[in-house]
Amino acid sequence: MCGDRDTPLMISSLLSENQSISKTKYLKDYKKPPYVVDHVRLEFKLDDLGMNTEVYAKLCMTQDSVEDVPLVLDGELLNLIPGSLKIDGQVVPDNMFLADDNNASLVIDQSILPPRGTKFRVESIVEIKPAENLALSGLYMSSTNYCTQCEGKFDFLTFNSF
Repeated sequence: MCGDRDTPLMISSLLSENQSISKTKYLKDYKKPPYVVDHVRLEFKLDDLGMNTEVYAKLCMTQDSVEDVPLVLDGELLNLIPGSLKIDGQVVPDNMFLADDNNASLVIDQSILPPRGTKFRVESIVEIKPAENLALSGLYMSSTNYCTQCEGKFDFLTFNSF
């Protein structure tokens, strides 16, 4: 795929002037996303207490941009399991992606992604804590029951780009 880098990546060095990892999105600022998600598969490994639930995600994607841009995946209250981030089955080396301070976004270096127009698979495993999720988004617990909202985004379940 690509060799090791001598210097660590900085999120700012991966993003162009027009990109950001801000969570607030307004309709007036809408732009066609550089990556299209064709299919999503989620699997949950639930525990009885809702404290250590693992979510396996597989996103089938295509780069739909004329520019070479990094892949930015957003999430909320997620703990990425080390070594679980993969592109087409290959583990993404730690020096080829960055997580922001709150582990709310992942930025994957474009150089390890397939060429534009090629479908590829992004896999990850994250740990979530439904019992501590008081936002009532994604997967949460009410008494001893697991509950979820029917949402267009999966920020509280896994990293995603939609």
